[in-house]
Amino acid sequence: MPTGALERLNSSINNSATIAEIAGADIPGPAHKAVMYDTNGNVVVATSGDVAIGTVLSSSLDPIKSGQGVHIAIKYIVLMEVGGAVAKGDLVTVNATGQAQTAEEGDFIFGRAFEAATAAGQVVQVQINQMGYMPTA
Repeated sequence: MPTGALERLNSSINNSATIAEIAGADIPGPAHKAVMYDTNGNVVVATSGDVAIGTVLSSSLDPIKSGQGVHIAIKYIVLMEVGGAVAKGDLVTVNATGQAQTAEEGDFIFGRAFEAATAAGQVVQVQINQMGYMPTA
C-alpha cells in the first residue's frame, strides 16, 4: 500500500462534476450563475472578464450568505442563466452579473451554448469548455 505523498495524491482525486465551496460574499439568486474564486479562495459571482470555475447548481434557489456552502458544477453540461439572446452553438462568456452572453473578440470563452435563448433570465444548457480567449481579428 502506498504511503506518504503518493497516498495523499491518490486520496485527493475527485472525479465528481461538482464541488462544494464557501461563499466569499452574499449571492442573491444564485442558481445557474457563474462563480469564481476570490483572493481568499472563497467563491463569488464572476463578472465580465473573470475566468469562472463553474455554475451554482439548480437546487440553490435561496440566497446564499457569505460564509455558507455553495455547490458548483465544474464540468460537463450545466444549466446557465443568460444575460440576453444567445444562439444555439454560440461560444459564451460571463457578463457582469454571472450570466452567459455570446463571446466577442477578446472575451474569455467559458463554454458553448447547446440551446438558444431569446431574452435575459432564460436558462440554457452550456458545456463548460474554458477555451481561452476569443481571437482578435
